[in-house]
Amino acid sequence: MSKRITHRHADNLLDHRLDGIPCVIAIYGTRFASCEWQILDRNCYPAKWLETKMTNRDEDRIWYEVRRSFDSWLGPDYRRSDD
Repeated sequence: MSKRITHRHADNLLDHRLDGIPCVIAIYGTRFASCEWQILDRNCYPAKWLETKMTNRDEDRIWYEVRRSFDSWLGPDYRRSDD
């Protein structure tokens, strides 16, 4: 069974909808240029089945949401120096 992801594991968790399905984006890392993300179900368990449904457009939207979270979380000045 997969492990539930919490704020102790990920640096940030964002609510998201992928193709109308509620999910969570787990962000690992505190620098946008080197961060990674993972799709979780709404209970915060890894959701490989959702990843298989993703299109390039979905991935672009997720990167956009991740970038926005860095802007609000760390501020735009921090992000600009990190790109």
